[in-house]
Amino acid sequence: TAEPGDFSNNISIRGLGHPLIVIDGVEMPDFNVTGGNGDNDVGTSNILTRLDPNDIASISVLKDAAASIYGVKAANGVILITTKKGEAGTLQLSYTGTVGAQVPSGLPKPVNAIQYMTLSNQLSMHNANGGKIVYTPADFEAYQNGTKKSTDWYDATFKKSAMQQQHNLTATGGSENIQYFFSGGYTSQGGFLKSDALNYKRYNIRSNITSEISKRITVNLNISAIQDQKNSPAQSFWWTTRETWRELPTQTIYANNNPLYLSNGFVDGGNPIAYMDPDINGYSTQTNRFFNGSLSIDYKVPYIDGLTLRGFYSYNMQIQDNKMFQKSYNLYLYDASSTTYTASLNNSPSSVQRQFYEYPQNTDQFSLNYDHVFGGKHHVSALLLYEGNEQTADNFTAYRQLAIPVDQIIAGNSANQQATQGSGELYQYATNSIVGRATYDYGNKYLAEFSFRNDASSKFSSKEKWGFFPSGSLGWRISEENFWKKSASLSFIDNLKIRASYGVLGDDGSLYYQFLTGYNYPADGSNNQLPGGAVFNNTFINAVQSTGIPNPNITWSTSHTFDAGIDLDAWDGKFGLTIDYFVRNREGLFATPALQVPDLLGASLPQENINGDRTRGIDFEITHQDHIGKFHYVVNGNFSFARTMNTHIAEVKQGNSYLDWLNNQSNRYQGIQWGYGANGQYQNYNQIVNSPVAVGRGTVVGDYNYQDWNGDGQIDGNDVHPIAYGGSPNGLP
Repeated sequence: TAEPGDFSNNISIRGLGHPLIVIDGVEMPDFNVTGGNGDNDVGTSNILTRLDPNDIASISVLKDAAASIYGVKAANGVILITTKKGEAGTLQLSYTGTVGAQVPSGLPKPVNAIQYMTLSNQLSMHNANGGKIVYTPADFEAYQNGTKKSTDWYDATFKKSAMQQQHNLTATGGSENIQYFFSGGYTSQGGFLKSDALNYKRYNIRSNITSEISKRITVNLNISAIQDQKNSPAQSFWWTTRETWRELPTQTIYANNNPLYLSNGFVDGGNPIAYMDPDINGYSTQTNRFFNGSLSIDYKVPYIDGLTLRGFYSYNMQIQDNKMFQKSYNLYLYDASSTTYTASLNNSPSSVQRQFYEYPQNTDQFSLNYDHVFGGKHHVSALLLYEGNEQTADNFTAYRQLAIPVDQIIAGNSANQQATQGSGELYQYATNSIVGRATYDYGNKYLAEFSFRNDASSKFSSKEKWGFFPSGSLGWRISEENFWKKSASLSFIDNLKIRASYGVLGDDGSLYYQFLTGYNYPADGSNNQLPGGAVFNNTFINAVQSTGIPNPNITWSTSHTFDAGIDLDAWDGKFGLTIDYFVRNREGLFATPALQVPDLLGASLPQENINGDRTRGIDFEITHQDHIGKFHYVVNGNFSFARTMNTHIAEVKQGNSYLDWLNNQSNRYQGIQWGYGANGQYQNYNQIVNSPVAVGRGTVVGDYNYQDWNGDGQIDGNDVHPIAYGGSPNGLP
């Protein structure tokens, strides 16, 4: 969507799900928190969208078993981003700026009042039970002679265009011993509301410094910060747009065309002009702050060529601060006979809500790296690494109804106030990992790699917290063989590589600490206003609630990935082709057993490692690059197809075999669309009357002639069957 500050875009590699984002070696967590006016998933951190593109040096995607080295969250692939670094030389300043305008790709063209009244009369008259005129000639005359004006709600609510701009200033330079890169960016995007209350602003700052303290010691210090804010009316953009769609051209914006009295809407009792104005309806602000600082020290070990010790530390913080100020206001209906205005109160009482979320993350790594070439052709590299990662989360939501019209919590009443914490965003979580990798290539012709991870997660009990996950890959560059190089008929091929990989990855994405017994306080209720509890001596006491039956055996789910492919470059790099076939089998996915627990037990079942699925697909990419004089161009096309089958889903037995077939998801592809089949449309009433299948009394010419799929002589829910497939990944039933 083009709504300012909306980051609901979904990134998926091969249709497997959201990938892990790694920026300069730092894992970027992605959180989902709903805030503000609630219609948008405004809390999704979506760090990729917020990055300043001027800071990015390179982006690469890991899709096969090579992603396994990144561990716990890499089962869906990895996107690696490297930001720009400084270069030795004199100070260089660079400015990039763009200013542009967004224009809606298309808006419905509304009818005017006369067209609307004409269509309404036609609709009313085409009635089998007899019709009547809704609008009289006098009604038409009032608009034709200018006594009344037709209302164009689109023109009153939306602008024709919205401005957006982006500016970036970078400074780079340094000496042989120290290089620096500094960057600052500003982005703003306006919205299409005429009130200008919908907008987005973002500030980016980045500093990357590399220093060679000595011939053996290199230090890298990277610091980045992002702050953005989305401003909008208290009523969501979607609801304002919906109300604009539904308002009638015969309805005036102001009651009796008096600008002091906003009209009460004809359809929903609302008014989009009030919705879009923060001075009338209130406002919403959604602020995000991101900070990341990382420090690495590399030490080249003496006497052992190619051996490096490395220490790395990263601190990552994300803060989300949302505020909703909702004002009460009046809309009016005008009574011409008494010349009076009748008010209807909306959004009463006025209120303020604050939401605050905090996500700090600490990562430390210690590694031993070795890289050396023996005999000119035997290239060997190895890595042994320890990694510790700790994440915590905290949050609160405060709500008060206002005693005075001031947009602060302190201006509220104590009655009906709320102060809550979301348990899903309140946690402590840690992982420890030992990682190893060894690679070998002979003359860049035969390639092999083996890696492993031994991961521990605080989500599991002491006997289940560790998981061992190996992976390996092989490659053969046939184009480097002597017989290939000597063949004149194959000389147009610059590079041809065949490769295959297999890897196992672990995932600890279960609920937290299900191996422990415990209680939630306060207990959940039917809603926030009705928490669990009881009244004792005229005082309400919150209840406690069991966290559920513990499961000490819950452990890592596993993802087994196989990939085979070829890479081809030809005609001096002018043509490139990549083809991959991949299979991913996931086992032990976390799910709650489909069993009924007696209410008297007072506890719920825990998750278990019981579900599974299989994804298969192909990737195809073709590239052409060349130049015409000094004009260089690149043309790239790609195609992917994948489908996922649920190999096992925890589910209950249905009442009969048909319901089992209809509702159960095990051994079935995802993305199946269910519905009724149709044999075209009824062309005349004879087809309806002579239909061998019972049809409803309301069936008319032009309705679909639905298929009696199960042959029982009637059209009902038992005729629903797979008719299409969609989504990503997807597959035919």
